[in-house]
Amino acid sequence: MEDRIIELLKSNVDELEDVDINKDTSLISSGFIESFDIINMITVFEEEFGVEISLNGLELENFNTVASMGVIIENAMKG
Repeated sequence: MEDRIIELLKSNVDELEDVDINKDTSLISSGFIESFDIINMITVFEEEFGVEISLNGLELENFNTVASMGVIIENAMKG
């Protein structure tokens, strides 16, 4: 799943196109993504993985790494 998240990030966030990303790359604190990108990526993840990501309790830090995004998606898959 992490490889697919990286592919989706690179294809949907212009700033990440040429960035070497791994599961622990700090995306927000390094300035690679911002709140608008996160909102966009929530929609992309929902469409790609067929889930609904609840905004209740979500914080920006939940989107700082690919690994943390994977947890959000996995939790949404579980319902």
